[in-house]
Amino acid sequence: MDTITELCEMLAKKKDIFLQYEKDTQALLSCEVDDIETYMKSRERLSGEVDHIDAALDRLAADNAENQTAIRQALKNHCGRNQIPAELWPVFDSAQQIFAVVHRIRQIESRAEERIKFEQGILLEKIKKLNRSTTAQASKFYGTAGISSQTSFFPLSYKKA
Repeated sequence: MDTITELCEMLAKKKDIFLQYEKDTQALLSCEVDDIETYMKSRERLSGEVDHIDAALDRLAADNAENQTAIRQALKNHCGRNQIPAELWPVFDSAQQIFAVVHRIRQIESRAEERIKFEQGILLEKIKKLNRSTTAQASKFYGTAGISSQTSFFPLSYKKA
């Protein structure tokens, strides 16, 4: 298989991963609070897969000495289409499709961060409210120290009759 075909296939896989990442990011905007962690873990896993593909793409570029610079420029969006050889245009076009998805993700991600901060604020208020309740104040004295209302603070050997 030639390098250009291999690069395009890897870029197609990378695009599919980013499309799933985009779906997970979009889901963060409207999912149940309990599902946020699931989507965040999925995004983390997908990010690792992208890192592996990027490393493989970098190796392919390094192995192609005559077009190494042009390939890297096409992969990283550091040039225009007319600045690379015509044979690399499919690589450039595939990379551009990925950058379009990444751009959409960045737009969604800021709203997802706002939503997560909002949910954190709600949870923090609930915790503060629970800590102010009389039950929470009583548990500070009884539950955590192993003291119950029937137990005396001093052991029997120290009590004076």
